[in-house]
Amino acid sequence: MTSAPPSDRVRQTTLFGLFFLSGAAALIYQTAWHRLLGLFAGADTIAAALVVGAFLLGLGIGSLAAGLYADRLSRRAALIAFAICEVGIAAFAVLSPWLYYDVIYKGLLPLAESRGVIFAVVFAGLLWPTFLMGCSLPFLSKAIVSRIAGSAQLIGWLYGLNPLGAGVGAFFGGWYLIGTVGFDKAVYLGAFLNLVVAVGGVLAARAEQSTLSAAQQLARIKAYVHEHLHDRSLGPATIAAAFGLSTRYVHALFETEPMTVGRYIRSLRVHACRKMLESGAPAEMSLTDVALTWGFYDLSHMSRCFREEFGTTPSEVRALAAAH
Repeated sequence: MTSAPPSDRVRQTTLFGLFFLSGAAALIYQTAWHRLLGLFAGADTIAAALVVGAFLLGLGIGSLAAGLYADRLSRRAALIAFAICEVGIAAFAVLSPWLYYDVIYKGLLPLAESRGVIFAVVFAGLLWPTFLMGCSLPFLSKAIVSRIAGSAQLIGWLYGLNPLGAGVGAFFGGWYLIGTVGFDKAVYLGAFLNLVVAVGGVLAARAEQSTLSAAQQLARIKAYVHEHLHDRSLGPATIAAAFGLSTRYVHALFETEPMTVGRYIRSLRVHACRKMLESGAPAEMSLTDVALTWGFYDLSHMSRCFREEFGTTPSEVRALAAAH
């Protein structure tokens, strides 16, 4: 494991343990669900391949989707997203015996003549939990990596520990659990593990927030604002969502600043517009284009902010720049 301060090592070890438990729960589910879905899909090798293929496809889709979104989140928000995924998996697990036996097996068995229909039904039945399982690694990777140096090793630990937990879950679930307590109680145990992991994720997220001073939070928010000035939806609510904070807390962080968060965003945008105009924005680029480029809703909005900030108008600044 990478060298890190003691607090970081404890945090990393805790998150590794949570991901191990998450992997164990996943394979308890897969073992139980494979047998339940086998009542509908059949017990031959092709049917087994269809079930496993549907399971893996859901994992892949979830991993891809979360991978595209995770980088937009703070570490705390990524932990919250991870916890939400675990709760969603647990909720599905509680319903799964009813869904797979009463709905799919009893209700849809006449449709099981076609391999294509079997795969479609099985995939639809597994999409919710497997999608969320696939999301867990990108979210936890975002939460656990604080810097590029050493990130490969940390993510490697995640890749190793989750399948290790999966192996324990498959062995325990298939060899002992299902035969001893039955399908229902086996998946309920998996749901309990997911809820334990979710609680651990929430506690880790709370610890993450408490370890950041107000100044650190403010610095991170300002950096985020600079990176997203082009986004017209940027505001206190979107900032709060990105960092897993309350909107009220975001406003409170700016109480010690000379500007409110909204005024800060407008000031940065209007300065960016002026810099673009003074540096010689292309002639074919209208003032409206400049306004939209930097997140203003329209030219009149930019012009009002421009006059408030500089006592002049965008067209006057452009004309003065052209004269020089």
